[in-house]
Amino acid sequence: MKITPQALIAILRHLGPFFFIRLGILILLILTVLVLRGQIEDIAQKTKQNRAAIFLQTDQLARQAQLRQQREMLYPLVARMKNFLPSQLDLARFREDISVIAEENTVQASLRFGIEPVPSSAVANLKEITIFLTVSGSGTAYAGFLNDLSAMPYFIRLDSLVFDAQGGLEGTTTLQASGVLFLK
Repeated sequence: MKITPQALIAILRHLGPFFFIRLGILILLILTVLVLRGQIEDIAQKTKQNRAAIFLQTDQLARQAQLRQQREMLYPLVARMKNFLPSQLDLARFREDISVIAEENTVQASLRFGIEPVPSSAVANLKEITIFLTVSGSGTAYAGFLNDLSAMPYFIRLDSLVFDAQGGLEGTTTLQASGVLFLK
């Protein structure tokens, strides 16, 4: 059955004005929901980003608090540690101590210092001087030498170790090390 334009106009007149008001309100509500849906999605995305940023900041604050607590716990020890560090005048004693432990472990050691002490890059208010250490002897004697070196009352950071053990553990082995000696 085909609806003619006159039949459609008659049907619409029969529905009355309240139907058109209700239809207009329904269309308006549908459009409002569609617009609000986009805004709600934008707000949800921003909220998600904000939550991630807050989580990151909270984590950073917790780490900061932990570092602050560790600093407060360790800071009193810095003054004590400085008492153990040699002064620039004690470099000759350091060289003698290296010679003593080399003799005790039957290895030959030579020690060179860098040009001059510079402010420490690792610890504030300290100085450091570059050291170059060459040790020759049997591979088994190295264990004792390195053990005695680590037991010395100096703060040393070795940055580079090169072993030449072509003679095996019982043959002649050479160790070349470079690092830093911390000073007052």
